[in-house]
Amino acid sequence: MRKVSGRKGYRLEYRDGRPVIVESSGQVLPHSCYCDCIIWNFEDWIERNRDFVTSGVHLYFLRTMQDWGTLSTLYWTSDGVYPFPTDPEACKDLDGQARAILAMDPEARFYVRTGEAVPKVWAAKYPGQMQLSSTGRRLDQLSLAATFGWDHFYRYLRNVVDYCEARPWADRIIGYTYFAMGEGLTNLACNGFSFDVSEAMQDAFRQHVHARYATTDVLREAWNDPEVTLEGVCVPTEAEWKAKRDALLHWPDPARIRRESDFFELQAALFRKCFRGIIGTLREATAARPVLLGIDALKQPMLGWLLNQAFGRQDWITDPMGDYPEMTLPSGAVDIGDLLDDEGWDIVVTPSDYTARSVGYGWESEGVSDSLRLRGKAMLVENDSRTWMGKESETLGAFLTTEEVRAGLLRNTAWALTRGHWHYWMNVGTSYFHDPKIHEVAISKERPILDASGKWAHRETEHALCMVIDDSSPRHENGTAGYQHVACLWQRHLGLAHCGVPYRVYLFSDLAKENMPRYRTYLFPNLFELNEERMDLLRRTVLRDGRLAIFGPATGITDGRNLGPEGISRLLGIEFEMVSRQAPRRVLVHGDHPLTANLPASLVYGDSYAYGPVLVPSRAAVTAGGFTSLGSATTFWEVNKPGLILKETEDCKMVWSVAMPLPANLLRECCRYAGSHIWCEEDDVILASETVAAVHSVKAGKRTLLLPTPRPVWDVLRSEKLGDAMTRIEMAITPPETRIFYFGDEAP
Repeated sequence: MRKVSGRKGYRLEYRDGRPVIVESSGQVLPHSCYCDCIIWNFEDWIERNRDFVTSGVHLYFLRTMQDWGTLSTLYWTSDGVYPFPTDPEACKDLDGQARAILAMDPEARFYVRTGEAVPKVWAAKYPGQMQLSSTGRRLDQLSLAATFGWDHFYRYLRNVVDYCEARPWADRIIGYTYFAMGEGLTNLACNGFSFDVSEAMQDAFRQHVHARYATTDVLREAWNDPEVTLEGVCVPTEAEWKAKRDALLHWPDPARIRRESDFFELQAALFRKCFRGIIGTLREATAARPVLLGIDALKQPMLGWLLNQAFGRQDWITDPMGDYPEMTLPSGAVDIGDLLDDEGWDIVVTPSDYTARSVGYGWESEGVSDSLRLRGKAMLVENDSRTWMGKESETLGAFLTTEEVRAGLLRNTAWALTRGHWHYWMNVGTSYFHDPKIHEVAISKERPILDASGKWAHRETEHALCMVIDDSSPRHENGTAGYQHVACLWQRHLGLAHCGVPYRVYLFSDLAKENMPRYRTYLFPNLFELNEERMDLLRRTVLRDGRLAIFGPATGITDGRNLGPEGISRLLGIEFEMVSRQAPRRVLVHGDHPLTANLPASLVYGDSYAYGPVLVPSRAAVTAGGFTSLGSATTFWEVNKPGLILKETEDCKMVWSVAMPLPANLLRECCRYAGSHIWCEEDDVILASETVAAVHSVKAGKRTLLLPTPRPVWDVLRSEKLGDAMTRIEMAITPPETRIFYFGDEAP
């Protein structure tokens, strides 16, 4: 920690496995937190914050205001103009917000929330610095290649910090958080575009290609284009990409998309440069007084997020085949393990998954969470759950009764407690929590739990299902999100959240970390690339000690250079073939093997989304055996092969499926066969570590929560000890309901 001369600094620490905020005096601060982004009516804003002050919250967000007509803030108004606000201007901006909260709560501390703010007058003067689609749409966001523009933007960020650090309340600021318009993705990608053809990007792409290819002849061979020249290189257009994609399968031959791949590789380099520029600017600006630094980015677990379809059914974004553009690849936000490793920043701040928030579903952050713990960083999730308050009561997942509010918000808190993360209540649209009943049944009850949890140990359990996402995988697809939507996003909701075993989400690159926890069961939904280095990593970390690994339908379909079945054949030791067709995928589960014996007769899983090529065991492999067939593939007329197989070796067990997503009951049986402890035989949402567990359910009746080993058990909500050496917790559910239990000798 850097020295502080008479001023309070703050740092993130992990104590007994759990992240805490530590003041320079050594005091650990409560981390329950509220953010209210709706400041247009300042008096209403104050009253909503007062609700949380009354409920005992002491940590709040302050937010820079932005004029949405001009896109200016008080800190960057024009070209080269970076003022400090005058007192009258600041009355509702950062200074006014801080003073208003401190008047209600003298103990209050703050995160400062600042965002992307490029004034329109600046953008009009330098249009070539702004993102531009090949259809002619100019976006209100800097191009990733806009070196000149980013220098101006970093000056704005520095100005915000300088202003705050000069305020009388500066010592109350525990951290600065940055929120971009696209939340770590480009606005172009969020609006369905893959290519930025701005002047800045055209120059950057030309330089990138010139550095990669020595001569025009080399370029022509690589791009399979006899007409292209080094002098004439330009960014692909949406129309060119669509015409090419129409002739490709979901996993195309890498040689056929070399031009587009070169562009996406450039985006990855530029994304890193901009990310590090933002963090570096904030770090330099706070060098005199250490604070926490956070950013809203790195949405890897949201692979497959059909953003504008989900929010507004903007179906024009999809192509005639129903495919939605993948967003991380054109944003450069792929294979981001190196950014997570960077020192000098602390927190990912992100919304929770919007896809399915209603009671009865699981709850998950949009961004990487478990991966952060490996690096001593923290996840801070927006708990912006809609309620019956205000105009958003009709939105998906809104809690419409006090019972739903209590059960739903407790589920979200249980997620944070069992995964070793944080959340904060947030109002981003209307008055989600501005009702005494909501504070009575939820906020005032959860706030003491959250603040006390900083003293609870967090112990990871091996009895969790670990989903390993390969966030470099979009590089091997055709630029669409459909497969990832089925295999990653909906796999969490339909299978992982309801399988009776808690789950975790890590990146494939995390497997190489020495402190990566080991689990009994793993799921690899999108491990498309397999080479010798990756094979060796799997053998060293996963395929050993009797563990079980489940592999998705396109596992090993490429080695990074060539498409084919060799990767999955080598992995399983079974000959596969590749059928160059697109097909929907379903599997009919059958047989009396112990893994499937407890499943219903004629269980069918899969999805109607078509993708290909299709990998299936060869006829020779089927005839020779060497594996156990657990289910039949239902893909298209010309394939009659096993679709779910089990391969057992002396070291490990491997399951391969031709279809995704896998249902909850099948995942539960895979975990059981792997030797994982089954915490609950029902399809309720189970959240658990070795120190905290929770059950979230919308079905009435008796439940049994089974514990891996005998342990002391406390009912957190009822503040009572249930026993000293318990292996099962019996309860009666009145839906919707969430129950939380703590395991330890001392009262939580």
